[in-house]
Amino acid sequence: MANFTTRADSDLAYGWVVQPDGRGTIDILYNCPVTTFLCSWSALFLNIPAEYIGPLAVVAHKLRFMIFALAFPEMLTGMAAEQWRSACQSVEDFSQLARRWESASRLRQPFGSDSQAKENLNRLKRSPWTMRHAFFADMGGFLLDCPDCRPFPIDAQQLLYVVENYYVEYPNVEKRAIEDRDKADGFARAITLTQIVWFLVQSLGRTVQRLDLSTIELSTLAFIFCTLNTFFFWRHKSLDVVTPIVLSCSTPIEEILIGAGKGP
Repeated sequence: MANFTTRADSDLAYGWVVQPDGRGTIDILYNCPVTTFLCSWSALFLNIPAEYIGPLAVVAHKLRFMIFALAFPEMLTGMAAEQWRSACQSVEDFSQLARRWESASRLRQPFGSDSQAKENLNRLKRSPWTMRHAFFADMGGFLLDCPDCRPFPIDAQQLLYVVENYYVEYPNVEKRAIEDRDKADGFARAITLTQIVWFLVQSLGRTVQRLDLSTIELSTLAFIFCTLNTFFFWRHKSLDVVTPIVLSCSTPIEEILIGAGKGP
């Protein structure tokens, strides 16, 4: 009986493939999970946890987010992109506020409490509002301490409102001071990027040689693409910050809400 087995069929590998005669199964099972784990863990830039949450709860929260990132990496990238867009808008809003204050000061027009307005303008010139400030604010880095309630976090847009209406002074926080709170590990990031580059080089080499990639390798490539975009959008966001900055406000929160048209 004739043997119709072709050379292509005989070259196919089924089941476990040992080393070192070729690319073994252990290579795939090592490279893909390690690359995915490093990407998912190092790409998480979470908001500042509540004061009453303990260290174990913080780790558990990060593990839950890592599982979310493993399951839906594109959603994490979308979240990072939205926060980046919000931070860009915040920087533009504070720049416009500074220009309005400068114009009013140059034309000697009254604006708010003159002494407080001039002080805010000087503070804004000394410590311009940057993307680092915007991300720090949106991640819960500033707490508003009013006399009639406990300190609570405010985002960049809310901070703009209370500063613009002279409820609080512009926070004289330099960019370097926020960077000092950043616990990003450069060595861990270097390992992650090295693993990503190595994986991409291997995949590109197989593509050039017209060799196949396994399904798990294709999935890892998609995960890497999402992770790189997440890194880009969150490159100004601080990592693992635990201590916010408290802004003292002498005006009751009820009065602030009424002034904003949100009170009774």
